[in-house]
Parts: sequence; structure tokens; C-alpha cells
Amino acid sequence: MALLRKLFARKAMDGLSCISERVYVFNSCLSTEPLVDNDDDDEEVRNDHLISTVIQLKSCHPHDASLMLLNLFAAGETSLLPVDALLRHGVAAITEYPCHHRHAPSLPLATTRALLATCVDWLVTDGQLNVLLMRCDRGAWPALALAMASLLVYMEEPGPPERVTTTTLAAMYGRAPVALLAAGSALDPRPSHLRYLQYVTRLRRMTRHEPPPPLLILDCLILRPVPDFDGNGGCRPVVRVHGRRGDDDDGDQADDASLKILFSTPRIKQRFRQYNQVMILL
Repeated sequence: MALLRKLFARKAMDGLSCISERVYVFNSCLSTEPLVDNDDDDEEVRNDHLISTVIQLKSCHPHDASLMLLNLFAAGETSLLPVDALLRHGVAAITEYPCHHRHAPSLPLATTRALLATCVDWLVTDGQLNVLLMRCDRGAWPALALAMASLLVYMEEPGPPERVTTTTLAAMYGRAPVALLAAGSALDPRPSHLRYLQYVTRLRRMTRHEPPPPLLILDCLILRPVPDFDGNGGCRPVVRVHGRRGDDDDGDQADDASLKILFSTPRIKQRFRQYNQVMILL
């Protein structure tokens, strides 16, 4: 696992951490501490920090190396990047993605494919040693961790998929305090992100013509314990499995819009079944 051995190994520049060769992330995205105590100056200080860090990063790489800034921000909010100033100070390209998909701190699979293609193409274009700089707005750290892990998994040398995804995701989340994870998501997104990374490994196989993985069969779903979502010691869980049927599999041409519901929790008299904590869910 060559990339993970290099992960954060080299001494980072001020304000930056190196997550892979020529791929960096802002340290401010890995901390719960604000850049400034005075809220009135927060935007100005943040912009100055962005620009000064970009100038420093540019000075440490060859003049012919171009810099792209990838930014994740919460869906429904407006990006606050000083785009014009960044372009004037050496950023060659800026790409941004809203990072909450269906109220979860992640990206749609189609968007993830576009993000990975953009990043990989940028890093290897015409043999140039281009640089990728990643950041996120406040509250978007879980999605940034998933994006960094996805990029590393996609570019990683072949290995046992479960080991690669588990180790990579743990390494990403280990760079930030637990409080930052809680601030970005009410629920722990790591189990979903781990499953998400398995799709990335499948995408890598299709791109590199590796043998496809065996089909997965969902035999049962067990909740231990039954969560209290209704305030009365129970919940009405709804399970939906999305995917492509075997007779209409289009390989990597399918996106989120083409996925079908393969299974959905049955309704009972227009309501989903109630499960209480005193019951056993089989």
C-alpha cells in the first residue's frame, strides 16, 4: 500500500498536510479551532489564509506545475471562496461540489465519478507534475474525508478491497478530532462511507478492466439495539436497496438516476411496521 505508507509521512508546509504525492489538504479543515477569535474579521482572515497558503504551495513546486483547488461546501449554502483573488495568485483551476446528498455527508455516485476523473486527469495531464489542493467549508469535514479516501482508494495499488477501504477511511478520519465529525453529521457516517468506498473499488476495476467482484446478496438486516427514534423506545425503519438488475446492467454508464429499487420495506395498512426496544428484530 504505497500511497498509505506515504500518507502524511513528509513534513507538511505551514497550514497544509500532504495526503499523497502532490495532493494536499488545509489543516484548518482538520481542526475545530477557528482561524480567528473575532467573528467580524473571520471572512477576511480566511481569505488571507487561503491566498498566502496558495502562494507558499506554488513556491515549493516547479513553475510549470499547475495548481487546482477542490472545494466542498454544504448543499443549500453559497460557496464563500474568493475565486478572483485565488486565480490572480496562481490557482489555475477551481472545482467545487455541494457535499450533502439526500441529507447525508457524501456525494452522489455520478458526482464522485466526475470528481475522481477530474482529480486523476489533473494529476497526470501530459506528464506534468500538477498539484491538487483540497478543502471544505465548516461542517463538511465528513464529506471531505470521504472524498480524500475515495481518491486514495481509486489511485491505490491493487490489494484486498476490504483492507484497503477500511485502512484508508480510518487514516482519513484519524486526522481530525471526533468533535469535528460530530459537528458535520448527527449520525456517524463511517459505516456508510465504508460501503461507499466499496463502490469506488468497483469503479476502479471497471476503469482498469479488472475482474468484477461477485454479486452481493442481502440475506437479513439486524439492528442491535433497536434505536429510539420516536421518543417511545422504538422506531419504524425503512430499508430500500438500490441497484441495477442483471438484465439491464450498463457497466459504468449507469448513474444514480438509472438505479432501481430492488427491495423496499413493505407497508402495513399504509404504515411501516413499528419496532420497540422490547421486541426482537429478526
